[in-house]
Amino acid sequence: MDFLLIFAILVVLVLIFWQDLRERAVSWYFFPLLFVLVFLYRIKSAGVESLVENIGINSLFLLVQLVMVSLYFSLKNREWVNITKEYLGIGDVLFLFVITPLFTPVLYVMFYLISLFLIVVVAMLVKVIKNYQKTIPLAGLQALLLSGLLLTDIYVIKFDDQYILNYLFI
Repeated sequence: MDFLLIFAILVVLVLIFWQDLRERAVSWYFFPLLFVLVFLYRIKSAGVESLVENIGINSLFLLVQLVMVSLYFSLKNREWVNITKEYLGIGDVLFLFVITPLFTPVLYVMFYLISLFLIVVVAMLVKVIKNYQKTIPLAGLQALLLSGLLLTDIYVIKFDDQYILNYLFI
């Protein structure tokens, strides 16, 4: 059962990557599908109470981030700015909410920060090399990174909070 869920999650992540790369948009039905698959995958190992707690904490973290970014651009432009109209696609935001069950809060923050950093670096390199890049397929690139992380977690090294904290504080 776990193999089928992982396989289904990977297929959806690759489809999100492909569609976002090609069209700079992701079809809405991928998000509830991915959420259900991720939830079913994690419920066995995390338990319902822990999973709901992780979803709540991760969603709150993301919501605070989005409000802070919106406030920053609103203050900068001296008028209210809806960041999903100019800076982030709604699919990018939905993707980040949909993957909240997959991670504990520590791992979610790590994935969030590292993926944004790597994507900004890649986007800057692409802009310099090809001299274009009006938009960044954020959800698609994060889906690709998440696919790699899932495969690494399964086949190479098992990521958990203790592993990350030990690695950070060596």
